[in-house]
Amino acid sequence: MDFAELTVDDSEQLIDWLRREVFPVDHKSKHLQQAALDWCRRKRIEPPTPSRLKRILRSALKAYENDFFIDSSHKIPSECRVALDALLYVPEHGSGTSREITPFAELRADPGRVSLESVLQEIAKLEQIATLGLPDDLFTSVPSKVLRKYRIRAARERPSQLRRHPETIRHTLVAAFCWQAADGSS
Repeated sequence: MDFAELTVDDSEQLIDWLRREVFPVDHKSKHLQQAALDWCRRKRIEPPTPSRLKRILRSALKAYENDFFIDSSHKIPSECRVALDALLYVPEHGSGTSREITPFAELRADPGRVSLESVLQEIAKLEQIATLGLPDDLFTSVPSKVLRKYRIRAARERPSQLRRHPETIRHTLVAAFCWQAADGSS
Protein backbone atom coordinates (compact mmCIF):
# COMPACT_ATOMS: atom_id res chain seq x y z
CA MET A 1 0.00 0.00 0.00
CA ASP A 2 1.41 3.34 -1.05
CA PHE A 3 1.73 6.45 1.04
CA ALA A 4 -0.28 9.52 0.01
CA GLU A 5 1.23 12.96 -0.34
CA LEU A 6 0.69 15.30 2.63
CA THR A 7 -2.10 17.72 1.77
CA VAL A 8 -3.04 21.05 3.36
CA ASP A 9 -6.01 19.30 4.99
CA ASP A 10 -3.67 16.60 6.36
CA SER A 11 -1.39 19.31 7.77
CA GLU A 12 -4.35 20.96 9.50
CA GLN A 13 -5.44 17.62 10.97
CA LEU A 14 -1.89 16.98 12.17
CA ILE A 15 -1.70 20.44 13.76
CA ASP A 16 -5.02 19.86 15.53
CA TRP A 17 -3.95 16.41 16.73
CA LEU A 18 -0.63 17.74 18.05
CA ARG A 19 -2.43 20.64 19.79
CA ARG A 20 -4.95 18.34 21.51
CA GLU A 21 -2.94 15.17 22.15
CA VAL A 22 0.79 15.86 22.27
CA PHE A 23 1.45 19.42 23.44
CA PRO A 24 -0.60 19.02 26.64
CA VAL A 25 1.94 16.41 27.82
CA ASP A 26 5.25 17.10 26.08
CA HIS A 27 7.12 20.01 24.49
CA LYS A 28 10.45 18.36 23.68
CA SER A 29 11.35 19.00 20.07
CA LYS A 30 12.54 15.46 19.31
CA HIS A 31 9.42 13.93 20.87
CA LEU A 32 7.16 16.28 18.92
CA GLN A 33 8.90 15.50 15.64
CA GLN A 34 8.65 11.77 16.31
CA ALA A 35 4.98 12.03 17.25
CA ALA A 36 4.26 13.90 14.01
CA LEU A 37 6.14 11.33 11.93
CA ASP A 38 4.34 8.48 13.72
CA TRP A 39 0.99 10.17 12.99
CA CYS A 40 1.93 10.37 9.29
CA ARG A 41 2.98 6.72 9.29
CA ARG A 42 -0.31 5.63 10.91
CA LYS A 43 -2.28 7.66 8.35
CA ARG A 44 -0.10 6.32 5.53
CA ILE A 45 0.93 9.83 4.55
CA GLU A 46 4.38 10.84 3.35
CA PRO A 47 6.14 12.80 6.08
CA PRO A 48 6.57 16.53 5.53
CA THR A 49 9.92 18.01 4.64
CA PRO A 50 11.96 19.16 7.66
CA SER A 51 11.11 22.83 7.01
CA ARG A 52 7.40 22.08 6.62
CA LEU A 53 7.47 19.94 9.76
CA LYS A 54 8.95 22.90 11.67
CA ARG A 55 6.13 25.12 10.42
CA ILE A 56 3.55 22.52 11.42
CA LEU A 57 5.05 22.19 14.90
CA ARG A 58 5.15 26.00 15.31
CA SER A 59 1.51 26.25 14.26
CA ALA A 60 0.50 23.48 16.64
CA LEU A 61 2.43 25.11 19.50
CA LYS A 62 0.81 28.47 18.81
CA ALA A 63 -2.66 26.87 18.79
CA TYR A 64 -1.92 24.91 21.98
CA GLU A 65 -0.55 27.97 23.80
CA ASN A 66 -3.50 30.09 22.74
CA ASP A 67 -5.87 27.50 24.26
CA PHE A 68 -3.65 27.02 27.33
CA PHE A 69 -3.35 30.73 28.11
CA ILE A 70 -7.08 31.38 27.64
CA ASP A 71 -8.19 28.32 29.64
CA SER A 72 -5.73 29.00 32.47
CA SER A 73 -6.55 32.70 32.69
CA HIS A 74 -10.28 32.00 32.82
CA LYS A 75 -9.74 29.73 35.84
CA ILE A 76 -8.12 32.58 37.77
CA PRO A 77 -10.63 34.64 39.78
CA SER A 78 -10.69 38.36 38.99
CA GLU A 79 -9.32 39.33 42.45
CA CYS A 80 -6.39 37.00 41.88
CA ARG A 81 -5.76 38.49 38.43
CA VAL A 82 -5.59 41.94 40.02
CA ALA A 83 -3.11 40.60 42.61
CA LEU A 84 -0.99 38.98 39.87
CA ASP A 85 -0.87 42.28 37.97
CA ALA A 86 0.09 44.13 41.16
CA LEU A 87 3.20 41.93 41.41
CA LEU A 88 4.47 43.48 38.17
CA TYR A 89 4.40 47.12 39.22
CA VAL A 90 6.84 49.10 41.34
CA PRO A 91 5.11 50.00 44.61
CA GLU A 92 4.34 53.72 44.83
CA HIS A 93 6.61 54.19 47.84
CA GLY A 94 9.40 52.87 45.55
CA SER A 95 13.03 52.66 46.42
CA GLY A 96 14.04 55.90 44.71
CA THR A 97 16.39 54.05 42.35
CA SER A 98 16.11 53.77 38.61
CA ARG A 99 16.03 49.96 38.85
CA GLU A 100 12.65 48.30 38.47
CA ILE A 101 12.15 46.54 41.80
CA THR A 102 8.71 44.96 41.68
CA PRO A 103 7.21 42.43 44.07
CA PHE A 104 7.58 39.87 41.27
CA ALA A 105 11.29 40.64 40.89
CA GLU A 106 11.65 40.10 44.63
CA LEU A 107 9.77 36.78 44.42
CA ARG A 108 12.18 35.64 41.70
CA ALA A 109 15.28 36.72 43.62
CA ASP A 110 17.75 34.01 44.54
CA PRO A 111 17.65 33.25 48.28
CA GLY A 112 21.43 33.43 48.58
CA ARG A 113 23.39 31.63 51.24
CA VAL A 114 21.41 29.64 53.75
CA SER A 115 20.88 31.65 56.89
CA LEU A 116 18.03 32.39 59.23
CA GLU A 117 17.40 35.62 57.34
CA SER A 118 17.24 33.89 53.95
CA VAL A 119 14.91 31.20 55.31
CA LEU A 120 12.60 33.87 56.73
CA GLN A 121 12.64 35.74 53.39
CA GLU A 122 11.68 32.56 51.54
CA ILE A 123 8.85 31.94 54.01
CA ALA A 124 7.65 35.51 53.43
CA LYS A 125 7.67 34.85 49.65
CA LEU A 126 5.55 31.72 50.10
CA GLU A 127 3.13 33.64 52.32
CA GLN A 128 2.89 36.37 49.68
CA ILE A 129 2.11 33.77 47.03
CA ALA A 130 -0.53 32.21 49.28
CA THR A 131 -2.31 35.56 49.60
CA LEU A 132 -2.75 35.73 45.81
CA GLY A 133 -5.60 33.23 46.01
CA LEU A 134 -4.56 30.99 43.12
CA PRO A 135 -7.14 28.21 42.68
CA ASP A 136 -5.99 24.88 44.10
CA ASP A 137 -6.77 23.10 40.82
CA LEU A 138 -5.37 25.74 38.45
CA PHE A 139 -2.58 23.61 36.96
CA THR A 140 -3.27 20.16 38.39
CA SER A 141 -3.89 18.68 34.94
CA VAL A 142 -0.70 20.21 33.49
CA PRO A 143 2.42 18.04 33.71
CA SER A 144 5.11 19.76 35.79
CA LYS A 145 7.61 19.55 32.91
CA VAL A 146 5.22 21.54 30.68
CA LEU A 147 4.38 24.03 33.42
CA ARG A 148 8.09 24.42 34.16
CA LYS A 149 8.58 25.84 30.65
CA TYR A 150 6.19 28.68 31.44
CA ARG A 151 7.64 29.23 34.91
CA ILE A 152 11.10 29.60 33.37
CA ARG A 153 9.74 31.96 30.73
CA ALA A 154 8.19 34.14 33.46
CA ALA A 155 11.43 34.06 35.45
CA ARG A 156 13.49 35.20 32.46
CA GLU A 157 11.30 38.08 31.37
CA ARG A 158 11.55 41.48 33.03
CA PRO A 159 8.38 42.70 34.74
CA SER A 160 8.05 45.37 32.03
CA GLN A 161 8.08 42.63 29.37
CA LEU A 162 5.48 40.63 31.28
CA ARG A 163 3.25 43.72 31.58
CA ARG A 164 3.23 44.09 27.78
CA HIS A 165 1.70 40.65 27.22
CA PRO A 166 -2.06 40.30 26.72
CA GLU A 167 -3.81 39.54 30.01
CA THR A 168 -4.30 35.84 29.28
CA ILE A 169 -0.57 35.30 28.71
CA ARG A 170 0.57 37.61 31.50
CA HIS A 171 -1.71 36.08 34.13
CA THR A 172 -0.87 32.52 33.12
CA LEU A 173 2.91 33.09 33.12
CA VAL A 174 2.97 34.83 36.50
CA ALA A 175 0.56 32.26 37.96
CA ALA A 176 2.72 29.39 36.63
CA PHE A 177 5.78 30.91 38.31
CA CYS A 178 3.96 31.35 41.62
CA TRP A 179 2.29 27.95 41.42
CA GLN A 180 5.56 26.09 41.02
CA ALA A 181 7.35 28.27 43.58
CA ALA A 182 4.67 27.48 46.16
CA ASP A 183 4.64 23.82 45.18
CA GLY A 184 8.40 23.55 45.56
CA SER A 185 8.76 22.36 41.94
CA SER A 186 11.69 23.55 39.90
